[in-house]
Amino acid sequence: MSWIIYYTIEQGEATVLGCLGDGDALTLPGEIDGCPVVRLGPGCFREPAEETGGEELRLVQGPPPASPAGNRRLRYLTLPDRLREIGSRGLAHCSGLARLGLPPTLRVLGERVFDHCRALTRVDLPEGLTELPAYTFADCRGLERLSIPNSVTAVGNQCFYNCTRLEDLAFPAALRSIGSGIFMNCSRLKRLSLPTGISLSVLLADLYQRLEVTVCSETHTTRLLFPEYAYEFEDIVMPRQFRTITYGSGGRYRECIVGERIDLGLYDSLFRVAMLEETPETVALLAFLRLMSPAELRPEAQTRYLDYLRDHLDALAPEVFQRGSDTELTFLLERCELEVSHLDTLLACAEAEHAPRLVSRILEQKRRMAPSGADKVFEL
Repeated sequence: MSWIIYYTIEQGEATVLGCLGDGDALTLPGEIDGCPVVRLGPGCFREPAEETGGEELRLVQGPPPASPAGNRRLRYLTLPDRLREIGSRGLAHCSGLARLGLPPTLRVLGERVFDHCRALTRVDLPEGLTELPAYTFADCRGLERLSIPNSVTAVGNQCFYNCTRLEDLAFPAALRSIGSGIFMNCSRLKRLSLPTGISLSVLLADLYQRLEVTVCSETHTTRLLFPEYAYEFEDIVMPRQFRTITYGSGGRYRECIVGERIDLGLYDSLFRVAMLEETPETVALLAFLRLMSPAELRPEAQTRYLDYLRDHLDALAPEVFQRGSDTELTFLLERCELEVSHLDTLLACAEAEHAPRLVSRILEQKRRMAPSGADKVFEL
């Protein structure tokens, strides 16, 4: 297994122009001819036209032979520790690349840099990057976890196109601009966190599934659930005249979003629609999250949410317990005006989840609610 590294040197810095090889692992040199490797050129990784043979790393000054970008055999790549830039399509179509560490010196990514890297499951971007250009992670269908640094201020068009396994994503507070269609075909995305000032209507344009959205500002955090929805076109006059039929309350809930703002009054007014069209699990979670984010919540809406929550604790409890958040559990136990019968329901759910810590918390809450003089000792 051998690799041929094509390079150029300018002003005491080395740029890797191309890497051709038939091996499954490569460690790029940190220096070439005494000069630090600081840049990978566009379409850097390619497959050789024929087997190269041997087990060596050869350095060749000058451009590589013309060939399509991508190397399906490469699985493990170690980048130079002083690398600053990866050009457009730098790692594109390295569809077998399973593990990659990015150096902390990296500052610039080109467009489509990870395009079609389908075996990547996790990427931790280094602090100092300021932009994720268009199609950065396009067609990374195996990507499950992505850490975006606080320095990122811009995300380009279709940045996460076809990231079909991505479930959680948090944008940093510094984010100021987003492109269009960044979540096209991100069908498993469940939770999205972003700062104020970003257009939610653009972000959610391609997300039809049930989605938990957290909007963070310097003073408060708002977390809301948007139910799923689907739509289809139906002929009304033949030919070429249609009407749209929407299923699920999620479409109407998304109408509460106007640019960067969520009309919370309209959001609360749709609760009766959600009760008719959604599962108890979805409605109970929607009510719970809204109670935890009570901005502009009117007393009558709060009462509706609380009543539904207390009547459907068996639907909500598994969701809260699986998250394992002490903040959510404490809010549920201490702020939702539960009675002993409600705690018994939660206790049964906690026991079914085989969660002794949760059982202990619920028993402790029951002890606090017990009348004076009652037995206050609980043993698990």
